[in-house]
Amino acid sequence: MEVAIDAARWVVDKALSPLSGGLLETWAASSELGVNIDAIKMELLYAKGMLENAQGREIRSQALKELLQKLQQLAFDADDVLDELDYFRIHDELKGTYEAADVDDASCFRGILVNSCHTAKAVGKSLSCFHTDAYHGDPDNPRTEARQRVHMLSKCLPCYSCPLIHENNADDAVKLRKWWQKHCCVCSCSPNPGPDRANQVPMLKFDRVGISTRMKHIVEQLQPICAKVSVILNMEMLGSNNSNTQDSTTSQRITISESVEPKLYGRNKMKDKIIRDITNGIYSEQDLSVLSLFGPGGIGKTTLVQYIYNNQEVHSHFQATIWVCVSFNFNVSMLIQQIKDQIPEVDGENGTAEDRIEQRLKSKRFLLILDDMWKCDGEDMWKRLLVPFRKSQAKGNVVIVTTRFPALAEMVNTMDHPIELERLEQEEFMQLFEACVFGEAKAPWQDHSELLDIGKTIIGKLKGFPLAAKTVGRLLRNNLTLDHWRRVLASKEWELQTGHNDIMPALKLSYVYLPFHLQKCFSYCGLFPHDYEFDSGELIHLWMGLNILCCNGQKTFEEIGLSYLDDLVDHGFMKKNEKDGHPIYVMHDLLQDLARMVSSHECYTIDCSHERFREIPPDVRHLSIVMGGAEEDASINETFHGNVILIMKRFKVENLHTLMIFGCYYRSMANTFGDVFRKAKALRVLRLSTMYYPVDHILHNFSALMHLRYLKLGSEYDKISPPRCISRFYKLIVLDLKDWKGSINLPVDMSNLARLRHFIVSHDETHSKICEVGKLQTLQELRRFEVNREKSGFEIKQLGHLIQLSGSLSICNLEKMQAKEADEVNLLSKNSLKKLTLEWDVQRSQKEPDKNNIFLTFFDLMTISKSYASEDMEAIVAHHGLEYLRSVQGKSFQNLKTLELVGLTRLEKWVHNEKFLLFSLLETFIIRDCPELVELPVSQYASQKFKQDVMIDLFPKMQEVRIADCPKLESLPLIPWTDTLLTVDMKNVGSSLEKLVYSTKSSSSKLLLEIKEDHHLECLDEMVAFHNLSKIHELEVSKSPPLMNKHLHWLTSLKTLKISDSSITLPLLGGPDDEKDTLALERLEIKNCSANGKELTQFLLQLPKLSFFRMSSCQNVTSMGVMALLATAEPTSMPSSSTSSNETGSQLQIEEVGDEVGLLLFPKHLTVSLRELQITMNPGLSLLASLPPENNSRPGGLHNLHSLQTLFIRGCPKLLSAYSSSSSYCFPFPSTLDSLRIEDVEDMHTFAPLSNLTSLTYLFIENCGKDLRGEGLWTFFTQGCLTRLCVYRSPNFFDNLVPHQQEELPAYCKIEMLRTDDIAGVLVTPICRLFSSSLNVLGLCSNKEIVSFTKEQEKALELITSLQDLCFFHNEKLQSLPADLRGLNNLRILEILRCSAIRSLPKNAFPNSLQKINVDRRCSEELQHHCIMLEGVTVNIDRPVNTNL
Repeated sequence: MEVAIDAARWVVDKALSPLSGGLLETWAASSELGVNIDAIKMELLYAKGMLENAQGREIRSQALKELLQKLQQLAFDADDVLDELDYFRIHDELKGTYEAADVDDASCFRGILVNSCHTAKAVGKSLSCFHTDAYHGDPDNPRTEARQRVHMLSKCLPCYSCPLIHENNADDAVKLRKWWQKHCCVCSCSPNPGPDRANQVPMLKFDRVGISTRMKHIVEQLQPICAKVSVILNMEMLGSNNSNTQDSTTSQRITISESVEPKLYGRNKMKDKIIRDITNGIYSEQDLSVLSLFGPGGIGKTTLVQYIYNNQEVHSHFQATIWVCVSFNFNVSMLIQQIKDQIPEVDGENGTAEDRIEQRLKSKRFLLILDDMWKCDGEDMWKRLLVPFRKSQAKGNVVIVTTRFPALAEMVNTMDHPIELERLEQEEFMQLFEACVFGEAKAPWQDHSELLDIGKTIIGKLKGFPLAAKTVGRLLRNNLTLDHWRRVLASKEWELQTGHNDIMPALKLSYVYLPFHLQKCFSYCGLFPHDYEFDSGELIHLWMGLNILCCNGQKTFEEIGLSYLDDLVDHGFMKKNEKDGHPIYVMHDLLQDLARMVSSHECYTIDCSHERFREIPPDVRHLSIVMGGAEEDASINETFHGNVILIMKRFKVENLHTLMIFGCYYRSMANTFGDVFRKAKALRVLRLSTMYYPVDHILHNFSALMHLRYLKLGSEYDKISPPRCISRFYKLIVLDLKDWKGSINLPVDMSNLARLRHFIVSHDETHSKICEVGKLQTLQELRRFEVNREKSGFEIKQLGHLIQLSGSLSICNLEKMQAKEADEVNLLSKNSLKKLTLEWDVQRSQKEPDKNNIFLTFFDLMTISKSYASEDMEAIVAHHGLEYLRSVQGKSFQNLKTLELVGLTRLEKWVHNEKFLLFSLLETFIIRDCPELVELPVSQYASQKFKQDVMIDLFPKMQEVRIADCPKLESLPLIPWTDTLLTVDMKNVGSSLEKLVYSTKSSSSKLLLEIKEDHHLECLDEMVAFHNLSKIHELEVSKSPPLMNKHLHWLTSLKTLKISDSSITLPLLGGPDDEKDTLALERLEIKNCSANGKELTQFLLQLPKLSFFRMSSCQNVTSMGVMALLATAEPTSMPSSSTSSNETGSQLQIEEVGDEVGLLLFPKHLTVSLRELQITMNPGLSLLASLPPENNSRPGGLHNLHSLQTLFIRGCPKLLSAYSSSSSYCFPFPSTLDSLRIEDVEDMHTFAPLSNLTSLTYLFIENCGKDLRGEGLWTFFTQGCLTRLCVYRSPNFFDNLVPHQQEELPAYCKIEMLRTDDIAGVLVTPICRLFSSSLNVLGLCSNKEIVSFTKEQEKALELITSLQDLCFFHNEKLQSLPADLRGLNNLRILEILRCSAIRSLPKNAFPNSLQKINVDRRCSEELQHHCIMLEGVTVNIDRPVNTNL
């Protein structure tokens, strides 16, 4: 070892002696790297202490503020350099090198080698600037000799190469290289990379000398600044001790009982209800009630309570009224004293303050207002405060508490729920705004009409906050000019007001009250767009990426982040809602403005919706760009583009830690981003959504982002793959590719991301591609792992290293595993898993049944039981190769919430012992693909031998059950068997059940039931617990036994009923006026129902609230009309035996029409309730013909359905057969129709039967006869309300649509949207001239013949100058678009959908107004590429297509 050290020292001395002065300084920097690390850490700790000490204090000295900012910037710089060093240390661990090793001992052989290598690099850089011909040719020059010696050293150090030196001693160089390679392995790169590395992303090079120098420079800057800050802080502290000044930001706000507001706006209904409740309602009979109101600052809580407190009825009802402003300090003794002072004294009182309150209120009814309460130190302190008030002998005592905090309101409230004050409605807020600006003027806008539009815009920005209206009112009322109002709007001047009665100080007071860690979390929320719906994981992952979650070792980062999020909800900064069964969080716009304001020194948001941008701080660290919707981008193209470039030039891009871009952006904008962010190398958080271009177009140095912790990429273009360099981001904690629509091919070395905790994808398959996933030891979720997917890197033992898994784990291809490998999974350590899925190939396991036994016995349930149960379980008992689960003999599974069993092909039974609780916390149970299964634990619910309480306790937390493809599982409980169930989903279960879906998660609960055709059910009671379905809103049954009257009347909340291939036992229904037999149904859909017209008529009599009716393929209904109310006709309905004579006399009378059992008559009550009617696929159905006027007992058709607005007819060719001639005495449809869609109806030669539809705005015609022409629609187009028209498979429709006498005359048409397949019929001059000024949307769709457009058609198209949206849809043979669309100077959107023959776009064919092109994936790849490359236009690919238009 000593020989090697001496040899290394000789090499260094020989190479560096000519330039010993400068080289020694460089050497010292490299060899002192560890010392510099310690020094910078010490200075950072010192600086951190001072910065934390300064947080939350009011700094009066401007000089100190500037010093603190410089200190903070230096701390950022230090963080960058230390983080860079940490990156390369991780690289050393992965590659087995020592580039970034902390080596202090200069005699250490490895340290000398490392330092020599980096010193040579630094010297080479310094010498390269002296490379001239004079030096190169002068052998006596000392720098030439130095370069030669450095080059000799470089031959041994493959990490450095100098091409400037001639090879004078090749033999020595070869010998040195061989010796070096034999004794040393410290360099991170190889001079001859192998073929396996040729395609990898180049590694970043570590500059050890540069990092060390930067550290030393930072320390040198930190020391004097820290010293100065320390001195000034001490002086500030002394000054504050001698001063009685109070922080204006946190000064206590005192409220009084008298209101200064002359009128209460928008809260009168709430005020009246509260007064009614506390004086004569639910509170009046209670001993003591606590009512709490909560909402953010400025929402009007105090004003509302002031009006309640001063109400005359309230003062008359309560003998004592007390008002106390609690504010920040909840001190029970002080509050008791304040309350005592407001209650009149009584004779003989004595004792403590509590005793005196008790004596004074002994027989009095009192109202206590505790206004603006900010905190309460636990329920015990609250109960202590209420002690003297609970002893009153009077009834109806009330305490009203107002607070900003939902959690506090919930704690003190004794009624059902606290009252949340929401923002004012628009109309009420407008009234308040008018009062604040114009005073009591009766017609405020009459003299200032020019201000109305901008006033409405300002009102929209204030979001219903009363205090915001007052703040803005003060700014606007003294200068009622348009310029002033525009200036206030553009600058959001109300955010800058600092008075106690202004909105932002009121909101900021809540912010200052937050703990510092919550302030940081809240402030970064301002980077998101307004009205953004936060997913809990999204916010927590952002906080992790910014390194602001403080992990204490007892909780995970995710748990801490969730607790922070809950705290923000409790403090009223966020509101928690639910969407699609998952929690989401939303933030009020003004609170988001507050977040941007308090973080303005380090965060900046560029929002395309803002007319003006505030000044950007030069040292901003976090930047978000909100591009808005695709429609907006092009309209602000030039202005926004220019503003972005201007703003970017005003700050140091290299300082950015966060870059988030929301919305779509076009190619030129992407190029701009690429130029601007070229120097952004310190990013920790990067979010790029909706990309159509490779990421390196936006960030040219993307592969060099060594600091990245959070990366979220989204792409709408499936030809783009994620960058290969992702595996180089060693510090990455969160990788979010959920919105990546293209293919995801993971790098082979994905396992380099050793610190990755969350890899978020849309498809589980992506997780299965991670090679050597066991190296990602902090990973929280692995949604799919395929055993032995490839020869190496996918062994089952990889899972053993993932000890922090806490989400879901899915293990597939278990048939490839050996039994002895089961323990390598190490499930014992994965006790935080919330979902575990085990899968194996059913076909393969059937071929190898012995292996199937091994997996079931030794892996599946045994390992699970060891993980979650306190004792082992008898997992599987085999009898002749058949396995079934037996009872668990230990205690309950401790943490398991989701259990999923897939592909247990030999499982017959899973039974249990009733002596213990099997799964006490199980919420979700999923089992599928078990062809032999006949019994499950839930089957016991169907057994009568178990008591009800035992049945409920079996799965006390069960919320979701999913069973699929278990054809032998006959024994099932009635659905739902318990109130805890939220979801049941069964498919192909037993011999009868095809599908059953029960869900109460959403606001609209439902039950869907589909029975197999060869079922053996006699009654639905055998499968459904109708008595437990009183809360469902929707019922859908298919192929089931008859739905009975008793079933429907259990469903008291039912609003929608869908019946398919089934029937209703209609004879069991009562009379039409029997209220107990009426149903609250609002929507009824019947398909393939065997009921005839009379039976359906009787059923409709029971539905007085029906607004939607759809009937399809009901062949026993042959004619249709509307029931008349006859005074003389005999009743034909069958009243129930319990109906009184009065009820019988008032019953509706059903007109007899011969013996036509196929006649469906709509009851009279539907003429005022029915809004939408759909009749489809009834080929024999016709409308009832009308009778002469003298016999008005039977009006024809549907004319009398006066409330009908939407009518849809399809597949009823004979429907209008009675109206094909002029002999009909009335129109078939009511004039109230707004929307009419008719398809496949014969005998329509003219539109005369529809001429009464003067209110029609939407008309859809398809396949209603080749002879159907648009004659007669001229008045519809020019005088009626029709704005949307769709015409398909009616080739002569547009012939003679324009009368000959009108062809050359200007005509005003109201049609705004037209879609048709008759391209030749529309693109003619008369038709296009008709639509020239009104048509906004034109769809040329589903034409199977057109290949290209003629010049005449292109010329006619140019006449429609009002066109804004042009769509080409499903034109199979169309090869080219019109050659020139520049004449359409209002065109904004071009859509090319399902036109596979189009390969390119015409050159220079589009107007400057074009903003967006929508292309779907059924178009050619060439066309997609042409669209993406188009300048100045936003491109959307795979846009959902609405084929119903």
